[in-house]
Parts: sequence; structure tokens; C-alpha cells
Amino acid sequence: MTTFEPDQALAAYIELHDKQAQEVDRRPDLLGRMERGDYDFIVDADYSIRELEREAERNGYYLSVDLDFREMKKDYICRKMTPEEWEQYLEWEKEE
Repeated sequence: MTTFEPDQALAAYIELHDKQAQEVDRRPDLLGRMERGDYDFIVDADYSIRELEREAERNGYYLSVDLDFREMKKDYICRKMTPEEWEQYLEWEKEE
């Protein structure tokens, strides 16, 4: 088992989101759906993104992206869970 490295996870998360955007850009059908407000689709990178998010959670971290549509920018975040969040996560995992 390897040690979770937040900085490396964040870099991989950004790279996967870039890959996700490239996949969408290569699919005119998806671009057309998005223009109509339909965002209910999945591309290959989505699976890797979710897997990385789950790995972070198992190690007590959150990976997320904050979209600012006014500034047209993304802020990628990797933060450690609070003790309360960690407890909630463990409870949620037991229920699954």
C-alpha cells in the first residue's frame, strides 16, 4: 500500500479534469447536448476522477473543483477532512 500524497493527488486530479475536457471537446454530440443544457453523460476520464476522489476520501481528504463562471476559472482543492467529517465518512462507509 502506498502513502497518499495530497500534492500528487491534486496534480493528477487537475490532469484528469483536463483529459475530461479534451474528451468532451472531441465529441460534437456531447457539445451539442451541453448547448441544450443536457450534462447527463459520462466520458472515460469521469471514472478515473471518481476513483481518485474515493482514494482521497479513504485517506481523509476531499478533492473537489470550484467553478467560477463569472471569472471563467476553476480552483482545484485538496483539503484534509475535519475530525467531524472523517467520522461522518466512516459512518457512511459502514452503511455502504
